[in-house]
Order: sequence, then C-alpha cells, then structure tokens
Amino acid sequence: MRSLRRTPRLPGPVAGRLPSGDRALAAAALASGDWAVVTPAALVVVGEDGVRERHPWHEIQHGTWDGDDRRLTV
Repeated sequence: MRSLRRTPRLPGPVAGRLPSGDRALAAAALASGDWAVVTPAALVVVGEDGVRERHPWHEIQHGTWDGDDRRLTV
C-alpha cells in the first residue's frame, strides 16, 4: 500500500460511498483502483461502486506506524 495522505484527496464518487458518519482522516489509492481510507472508527476499502471492506479498529490485531515515512502497516 502506498503512503497515506494526511489530507485525503478522494475522488468525488469514492468519497460519496463512505458509510454515513465515516470521516476520512487519511487515504491512499490501491493498485486495484480502490482506496484505503482511515476513519476515526475503521479502516475502509472503498471503490466507486461502494464499500468492499470495513474493519473497525477494535478488530485489527496488528499494526505499526512509521512517523518518519508516514506509513501505516496493518
């Protein structure tokens, strides 16, 4: 996954597919054309046709943050 952006620049059709109440904090385009979106409540994979995956943070077992590279690995 590419580095996440602090200010998301989601395409309009993708941003419109985020679940109600989910606010994008960071986002990265994926090779598939979908987007990985970090929200306060979950890690969401979303595309122009809707949400493909939504993983609430309490269900994530492992993750690391590299502040120097600004890289989140889940």
